[in-house]
Amino acid sequence: MLERLRIWVKRFIEPIALGAAKIGLTPNVVSVLGFFTALVSAYLVVRGNLIFAAIFVIISGFLDVLDGAIARVTGRVTKFGGFLDSLLDRYSDVVILSSIIYTSLCPLFW
Repeated sequence: MLERLRIWVKRFIEPIALGAAKIGLTPNVVSVLGFFTALVSAYLVVRGNLIFAAIFVIISGFLDVLDGAIARVTGRVTKFGGFLDSLLDRYSDVVILSSIIYTSLCPLFW
């Protein structure tokens, strides 16, 4: 089941990754863009605009998938890139979850 999903995602994302690479986007730049979209999402949560916040979370997730795909299709897979991607993913999680807790949408202690 998961293998079929992985194949479908690969077929969908690889052409986008090739196009992104052709316009000069590097995997690390896309990782940073994903983090900034997470920051925008957190800001929108705090401002109470949950629909747009959700849209930016989805964009951030898409960029997270795209950065690895760009690295693979261009042969630019590096340990640093993997570390940066993982680090920014965790920072994104913390920022978004902190904004949800800050606004009491989900209290820290239930």
